[in-house]
Amino acid sequence: MGKAVLVSIGFDVNLVTRSLLKIGLSNSDVLLLLYSKSGGEYERKKVESAVSTIKDLISKTGIGYCDIVVSGLDFVDDVTSILSVLKKHSKPNIIASLVGGMRMVIIEAIVSLLLYRKFLNKNVTITIHTMREDGIYDIMLPLNAMYPPDLSSRELTALKIIKESNLLKKPRAKIVEELSKRLNVTESMIYKLLGNLEKKNILEIRDSTLEPTLLGRIILNIL
Repeated sequence: MGKAVLVSIGFDVNLVTRSLLKIGLSNSDVLLLLYSKSGGEYERKKVESAVSTIKDLISKTGIGYCDIVVSGLDFVDDVTSILSVLKKHSKPNIIASLVGGMRMVIIEAIVSLLLYRKFLNKNVTITIHTMREDGIYDIMLPLNAMYPPDLSSRELTALKIIKESNLLKKPRAKIVEELSKRLNVTESMIYKLLGNLEKKNILEIRDSTLEPTLLGRIILNIL
């Protein structure tokens, strides 16, 4: 099935190619090239040159691609155009390489992805790849981090205990035992609570230990 890679393109080809190398591509993937030709003649030529260079590189791999040309002047129309292409090239996984292009277009891309996940394909997995302009730091950010889930008072209390008692990365059985004592509930209820936190993308289970996701780390720092 492959994945859809939504790529925002501006003047800098190097940032885009670095991002695509980090993401990794296969012949079953499709690239959705998102860019705007708005601005003066100089700006348009710079963008067109970047897009042409990327297409030349793609043509050597056999990977399919599709253009999404937006105005950067009509938010509703631009988001509608992006959603239309995402729907046409539906894939179980989408990675958005948002390292180049206009700030307006990047915001339009994020809003489009949120709406696509909410209304058109609830089962799709969406990840955003972004990096510093100098390329020395990059991150893969799950789209779920854009809309943190609601947490019950018990779930928040459990997270506070996990942080204050330094329980992370300890055996899950140990964490369950400690939380059961501190919250005065059965261990089966704690297993259910931890399962809910995993479903909400706050914690993940690795080799019988609990580790926070990126969103989980941020929430733990807040607490």
